Amino acid sequence: MATGANPKIWTRDAALAVLRELLPELKARYGVERIGVFGSVARNEAGPESDVDVVVHLKRQTLDHLLELKEILDGRFDCDVDLVFFRDSIRPMFKNRLSREAAYAD
Repeated sequence: MATGANPKIWTRDAALAVLRELLPELKARYGVERIGVFGSVARNEAGPESDVDVVVHLKRQTLDHLLELKEILDGRFDCDVDLVFFRDSIRPMFKNRLSREAAYAD
């Protein structure tokens, strides 16, 4: 849910622009290989109460990286970001959804 009085409704292109801007720093600091959006934002169906669903591919996945990335993304999007680490152990049905729906910044 957006935190401001007039919440921003994120489009796929606007969200990807933010991720593209952040990508060089995220690659250098956290080993991000790919980052993108999925869900209502990726489908351009987000509303005032929508969060931003972000999928990230990392070289090394740690709890510290998750927490720091979430804090950075929450701040840049000024709303709640649901952050998902893409990994081989993701349930096949969810992995298929990400493959179909995710739009990547790289």
